[in-house]
Amino acid sequence: MNTIIVLLSLGSVATAGDIELRVGIARESSLPLATLDQGVLSGLAIDLARLLTEQLDMGLQLSLLPERDLVSALKGGRIDVMLSTMPQHELRALHLLASEPLLETGQLALVRPQDLERFTRPIDVLSTRGKVGYERGTTAARVVHQRMPLAQRIPFPSAAQALLALEQAEIDLLVLDAMLAWNQLANPDAPPLAALLHPLLTEHLVWTVREQDVHLLARINAALTQWQSDTTLAHVISRWIPMRIEPAR
Repeated sequence: MNTIIVLLSLGSVATAGDIELRVGIARESSLPLATLDQGVLSGLAIDLARLLTEQLDMGLQLSLLPERDLVSALKGGRIDVMLSTMPQHELRALHLLASEPLLETGQLALVRPQDLERFTRPIDVLSTRGKVGYERGTTAARVVHQRMPLAQRIPFPSAAQALLALEQAEIDLLVLDAMLAWNQLANPDAPPLAALLHPLLTEHLVWTVREQDVHLLARINAALTQWQSDTTLAHVISRWIPMRIEPAR
């Protein structure tokens, strides 16, 4: 999955404190993270942002930005915090700091149920010569290109189009962000698909701040510790990801 961030220009959505926390959301986000419907933002990222500002006794200001602009907005001080699944070494290179993980996610392989016996192990996926789909410009694309050298690589402009291609047997396998995969698998109205539960790549969803904002990061980590101990985090995650997963610890 790519970086997801909390930012502003939609105006304040909470007024808990005099100081506002500026949180940016990638315009390209989709459920379970975020969606914009008739001017209203909802999703896991929105609930986490609201929860965080309530815990910190701050107001919340949300902004939708193109995903490619989120990191520069954070580094430039136009937002204060973002959600991200970027690896730690990439964040350090950008002079950004990550919180403790909110949940463990990653990249999953999806197949049609009748093809599951062909892909019982991760090595079966990585060594396939079949048609492998992925969304262009995502972490899934990097996984396919770096770890699946024998595959016939089929890029798609969106995850929705890639899922449709898998359902219609135009591809044999789809590598997809785990949160999108969980959302799809939990949808009773979606065509049945199966997933290898062992991820091809493990990632962590974290809050990310500038390296000079160490005091803000300490407050965020304290909030996460409390949410994990009183199950608040598990409750919020289960609202948007209705599958049995555990928050990262």
